[in-house]
Amino acid sequence: MIENAPNEQEEQECPDACFQCNSPDYEPGYTVRLCKTCRKRFSRYPLKKNILLGAIGLGILFAVSLYSFQYHFKAAISYEKGITYADNRDFVSAENEFQSILKRYPQNGASKVHLLTAYFYNNKLEAADSIRNELEKNPSLRYKEDLTEEVATFKDLWDKTHAQNPDLATAGECLERNRLPEADSILRKLVHANPTNWTASLLLSKCLRQEQKYTEALSICDRMLSYNHQLPAALAEKATLLKTVK
Repeated sequence: MIENAPNEQEEQECPDACFQCNSPDYEPGYTVRLCKTCRKRFSRYPLKKNILLGAIGLGILFAVSLYSFQYHFKAAISYEKGITYADNRDFVSAENEFQSILKRYPQNGASKVHLLTAYFYNNKLEAADSIRNELEKNPSLRYKEDLTEEVATFKDLWDKTHAQNPDLATAGECLERNRLPEADSILRKLVHANPTNWTASLLLSKCLRQEQKYTEALSICDRMLSYNHQLPAALAEKATLLKTVK
């Protein structure tokens, strides 16, 4: 039995033709062979202007968000480092961290409150009082209860120190006139009543050093450094004492 031969009249698909309609009139130079009509039909129409602008706007917002995120992230790290430094009584390092935050975010209330404390323990009383005045004028900056308590604690320490200024001035005058026993007596009373009066403690150490009471003077320095391991004036006074007793 003879197999049926293909119908010679059946239309054959031409491989050298338009991929879509088999038209031999395709446009050369393209990977996909299409005639002009099919290529136009398959081509993408241009985006509308408002859609294009919207996409550009979203791209800009995304870029800005990424740019801002790095600073928020750095500030968060600085804040945690500042808290850790303060907890460890390294108040110079804590001051640096909170200052770096406030340079970029000047209205960050928590950083202001913690910087207030750092200033006090670094014996920068005027700077601390300046922040306290700002916080009192803007209560919203210390809206959290623990921040309010921290400000109140500073105020108590500040008032206690400020109240001793007249006696401190008298002791300083005695020290300048080399009336060491009198200065010693006044300063001991001041420091006993208020161990965080850094100026009184420093003057007492200096007075004791001049009286050659080196062990007592060193104990005064060590007590100051127990409150703030990085208090510059206390470190300098202790270094002077150690050189003297060698």
